Amino acid sequence: MIKLLRKLLLVLGALAAIAAVWAGHGFWVHIRYHGSVEEVTFQTGDVTLRGWFVIPDGPGPHPAVVLLHGAGRQTGDGMPAKIYGNAFLRSGIAVLTYDKRGVGGSGGTFRRNRYRDFIDDGISAVRYLQSRSDVAAGSIGLFGSSESGWFASEIALRAGDVAYIVNRVAPALPWIETNLWENRHELLKAGVEGETLEESLRLREQAWRFYLELDADPALANGETWRRINAELAAFDRENRGNYIPKLTEYDPEYYKSLAAFIGYDPQPYIEQIRIPMLYVYAEADEIVPTADSVAYLQALPTTEGRNIEIRVLPGLRHTMFSAGGVVSGSITDAAFLDMIGRWAAAEVKAARPQEESL
Repeated sequence: MIKLLRKLLLVLGALAAIAAVWAGHGFWVHIRYHGSVEEVTFQTGDVTLRGWFVIPDGPGPHPAVVLLHGAGRQTGDGMPAKIYGNAFLRSGIAVLTYDKRGVGGSGGTFRRNRYRDFIDDGISAVRYLQSRSDVAAGSIGLFGSSESGWFASEIALRAGDVAYIVNRVAPALPWIETNLWENRHELLKAGVEGETLEESLRLREQAWRFYLELDADPALANGETWRRINAELAAFDRENRGNYIPKLTEYDPEYYKSLAAFIGYDPQPYIEQIRIPMLYVYAEADEIVPTADSVAYLQALPTTEGRNIEIRVLPGLRHTMFSAGGVVSGSITDAAFLDMIGRWAAAEVKAARPQEESL
């Protein structure tokens, strides 16, 4: 019975996809941007970033949004960028997207990147838009996706004159808390549970926090704490084959400083300073970002003049936000989410510029 049900679901999914393509709204529609595309470059220091500026139909100057990157080697002309970009273009908002530093046509070396580099690149993208005469003043937004949602608030604060932020499955907790959540779900999926699960997570957190301690005090390098942690990791590995946790390597200042820069990142000081409209959209069943804890933190922020944080949690979705509704609407992403982000951003731009005509 279960096998028959699975086959039926597969058939129904295939029929839905075929129907979508037949209607002209299938996956292929997202191979191109829905607007006039201009290949551009802009600078962060001595690094040149390759990007694409896409203008929607209609007279300008247009409001615009910078699409920030999720984790990994992301390009500005890939499918995710086109799917998210088209959601804004449909609402009359121009889009700037670019290859991540060290990826595609952008300069730099990807494996040497830190969050600080990505933040600086985001600031450069905002300032590039601010320099264009076809971008409406005071109407530039940021779209943070997963990892980049961590530091979208910092980019906005440091760049200045950012009108709004839309964040998709963005962590609102520090790096360690967020990654413990992700590691817990990875271990559960692998069949690790009970005391073994909790000990594995404890050891990971202990190692991560030591990187931060060592960054603050290099005298701890290869010392007693270093040896104790590695002895505990080795013992755990012997007792729990298949649950190996990488041991602390010999001290290398540049490597350890790089790790500490990632592990120590905390978005909360920037979220708490921001005074612009922000939309956080979460997936209820997210296995990578702790939705409930992120929402609880955001909701507990004290009311302050100028702070306007809206939170939406989409039921049943995981981190990718894949849904059957998305397939039918022409992408692999939830249709309600795509419709929401463009409309919300357009409404915020209109509210900030009441003298302008509707987008």
